This record gives sequence, structure tokens and C-alpha cells, in this order.
Amino acid sequence: MVDIIQRTLFKVGKIAAAILIPLIIGLNIYYYTDNKKLADFVAGSTSVNIASGEKAQITLPDGTVIFLNAATSISYPSDFGLKGREIFLSGEAYLDVVKNEKIPFYVNTDLIRIKVLGTKFNVSAYDDSSIIEASLVEGSIELTTKGAKPQSVTLSPLEKVTYYKEHDILSIFKTSTHFETAWLRGELVFRSVKFSDIVSKLERRYGVNIEIIGTDYNKHLFTGSFKEDYIDSVLKILQLHYNFKYTKTGDEISIRFN
Repeated sequence: MVDIIQRTLFKVGKIAAAILIPLIIGLNIYYYTDNKKLADFVAGSTSVNIASGEKAQITLPDGTVIFLNAATSISYPSDFGLKGREIFLSGEAYLDVVKNEKIPFYVNTDLIRIKVLGTKFNVSAYDDSSIIEASLVEGSIELTTKGAKPQSVTLSPLEKVTYYKEHDILSIFKTSTHFETAWLRGELVFRSVKFSDIVSKLERRYGVNIEIIGTDYNKHLFTGSFKEDYIDSVLKILQLHYNFKYTKTGDEISIRFN
């Protein structure tokens, strides 16, 4: 009788082991997989990409509001606001940052870093531009370059800092809120700029590709502003200042200088 009971318990034990071992292995795999997903999520980031010809407004988890201009992208960690507040920017954005003295806000590009406590400012950092600009509307920001010899400047309201990429130089200028926030109102404002700079902004603003045929088109600087819904209207105005002809096929524009 004892032998029968022992044999029975041995069989039950084998069955239980056959069930429990895969279950434990399965739970370990689930635990590992689930935590790996969580780690990947925490280590990941959120990205927002705005196409040429478009604009957008987003609100970050801390309540900071960001207006994104055309051809702009930002990204920020999935744990934004928990231990730090840091975004990465390519393009142009206007930021209304919520103040938090314990957790400063940082804006990064490939070449500069801006530290913020709580303020309103504009940053223009397009990859195809020779300069990066930061303009302060309200509060205070500190901009630091990321080169071999970092430079830092602190801005007061209605000041703009321009970083010249090629020469690794920072310069500060006085500016105006009206000028720096013109793109938020759908305006294009130019102050003593080359024709090639105008073309770059037109491409982003209207989502077109512009080919320039000819030479010497950068001889004269242009100052003016536009608030036009269609690029044809802008080109016709520019024709009054420059001697060129243009053809337009869909999103492709060819400008020919005589």
C-alpha cells in the first residue's frame, strides 16, 4: 500500500514539475520582455515633424507650448518632465516655457544649447542655414555653443543672438517682438537679406522647390514683408525689385535672371 502511495506521489510530482517548470520559464520570459519594453519606452523619445508649407502647435507634458514653423522637427525623451526637460530642435520654433526652477528647460541643436527657466523666445536653427538665431521676447535665456571652445551669452528681452556656423562667432543685436514673431502671424519679413535667403524661406513657407538660373542675383539686398496666401503673388512683387522671369509647374519653380 505504501509503495502504491509513493508511486502515485512520484507521478503527481513529475506532472507538477512538468507544469511548473515551463510556467516559471514563461513567467521569467514575460517578466524580462515586459521590463525590456518598459526600459525601451523610458529610453525612447517622441518626435514631431512638420512638413514644408505647414505649421503646428504642440503642448509638452509640463504645459510648455511650442509653435513649430514649416520644415521643423523636435524630439524629446518619453520621460520628459520627470527628471529633466530637454528637447532637440531642427528648424524654427517659438516657445512659451513653463517656469520650473528645480528643473530647467533646455533646447538643443547640433551646434548650440539654450538653458531656460521660464520665458518666451524664438529659435531658428535650420540645417541648411549658415546661422542659428535665438530671439528673446520675455524672461531670460542662456545660449552656449557646442564647439571645441564653448561660448556663452545671456540675453535680455528684445535681444537676438546670432551664431555664425562657419566662423564660430556669436553676436548680439537689438530686435523687436513684431519682427521675431512675424511667422506666427503668417508673415514673411526680410531685413537686408540676399535673394538666396529669400528663396530658402519661400521654399519652406509654401512647400515648393525653386531653381535659380543665372548669376549675380545676390548683389542687391532686399527689405520688405509679405503676407500672401500664394507664392505667385510674392514672386510678382519680387519681380518689381529684381529683373527675372519664372515658370511654375506644380510645386516646381524655375527663376531665370537675365
